[in-house]
This record gives sequence, structure tokens and C-alpha cells, in this order.
Amino acid sequence: MIGGHIDVYFGGISGTLPLIASNKIRPLAVTSTKRSSQLPQIPTVSEAALPGYDITTWFGLLAPAGTPREIVNKLNGVIIGIVNEKEMTNYLIGQGVDPVTNTPDQFAAYIKNEVPKFAKIVKAAGITPE
Repeated sequence: MIGGHIDVYFGGISGTLPLIASNKIRPLAVTSTKRSSQLPQIPTVSEAALPGYDITTWFGLLAPAGTPREIVNKLNGVIIGIVNEKEMTNYLIGQGVDPVTNTPDQFAAYIKNEVPKFAKIVKAAGITPE
């Protein structure tokens, strides 16, 4: 895009923040349902053009099926503690990530809701495994 070979780019905030700051690219919208804390002046795609649009990159930690609940809960507590440390929170925000923590059950429900959403996109696009 910077070289003038493409007109539009969908990229993660962390990789584009330096390009935005140097005015080499102009952000049009963010794909999440909420505005980015790093780019609060930039609307969401849902606000700007397509109501209900929500494509969000997320990261999570998963354990093998059958991992004892007490271990899952302990890991969850440790991870939440780390993410909520001021230094880590500031680091993540600086990378364009708005940190979110939740319970193992909330995360499982989130994943369960994401699968059919992306399955619909894959089917509509005619994507097949190779």
C-alpha cells in the first residue's frame, strides 16, 4: 500500500500504528465492535458503513480437554493477574491490543459463538480445505 500497489489494506493495529503516526497511511475504520483505545477518533466498520460488522483478532490460552478444573482456574487466575499488571496492560495497549480477561466458561462461550460466525464466512466464500 505504501508503494502504491494496492489501495486498501486490512491490517492489525500493532503493525500499522507507526505508519499511521508518520502519515504514510490513513485509517478508515477498525473492525471490532468498539473503537480502539489507540485510535479513538477512528470509527468502527459497524459505525461507518456496515451495522453489525465484527471481525476481531483475539488471543487466548487453551488447555487440553480433560485438564482438571482446579488447574484451569489456577492458570486463569495467574494469567488475569499478569494481564492486569500495569506494566503488562500498558505494553499490550502500546501494541494496539485492548486487553480483555474473562473466566474459562466465558472464554469457552466466546469461542463457541465465533465458530459458526466464521463457518458462515468460509461457506459464503467457497473456501475448502486443501
